[in-house]
Amino acid sequence: MTGVPLAASSWDSGALGAVSDHVDRAERTIAHAHVKRVEAAERVNVARRAREKAALERADTERWLRSVESDRQARRRDSVDRASSLLNSAVADSLSAGRRRRLMFFDADFCLVRDRPSITSALLEAAIALSRAERGNVQLFDPVEGGLRIAAHHGFEQEFLSFFDVISDDRSACGQALTQLRTVQVDDVATTAAFDGGPARDVVMDAGVRAVRSIPLLDEELGLLGVLSVHYGRPYRPDRGEQNILAMVAAAGVRRLANSVT
Repeated sequence: MTGVPLAASSWDSGALGAVSDHVDRAERTIAHAHVKRVEAAERVNVARRAREKAALERADTERWLRSVESDRQARRRDSVDRASSLLNSAVADSLSAGRRRRLMFFDADFCLVRDRPSITSALLEAAIALSRAERGNVQLFDPVEGGLRIAAHHGFEQEFLSFFDVISDDRSACGQALTQLRTVQVDDVATTAAFDGGPARDVVMDAGVRAVRSIPLLDEELGLLGVLSVHYGRPYRPDRGEQNILAMVAAAGVRRLANSVT
């Protein structure tokens, strides 16, 4: 009688079972790896879509910022043009025979002048001529004193000039322009907090002043050169046109003073 020996048959059956298990495990590993590859590919796609979305949003933001900057520059140019027009109009209106001398600050020949006394006097005369102020002064920064010293003045008597000869604190409009490096507007000396804490309020009011505008003369490289202050005999706030004119006069003064000699 012929046939497969029992021991061999059992071995073959066990071997086939083991092979089958290995094959199943291999198939499961392959299937699991495929799922992982699909998941990884999906994550890559998600990341790519996120990058594309971020790029689009960044491009939209950059376009918006360029639009805002373009609009801001257009408004700035328009503001400068309006201020220049106002200044030119004011200069033209002021060129009457009686006031022509006061505008020598804008004469072409005066650009050659480099001594500070002449520059500060002409600067102050132009500021008063082109505004509604009746009085004013220019103070230059004195590094030795650490404060402002009057270099030019108009309309004030000795009591005022002596009191404000050198200012180094912030208990006045010019003092705050010095310490805070910003334009200080006082609409009414009688009620403002700018003059609290000292006798400056009484000195200013005794001089017939009720409103003040103090503009720091700031150079980008040299820092604070001084302060231009204009004074009014009544409670008053300059309108935008007058503010722009005074700012442009002060800026011209900075350019002249930066190239001046003592």
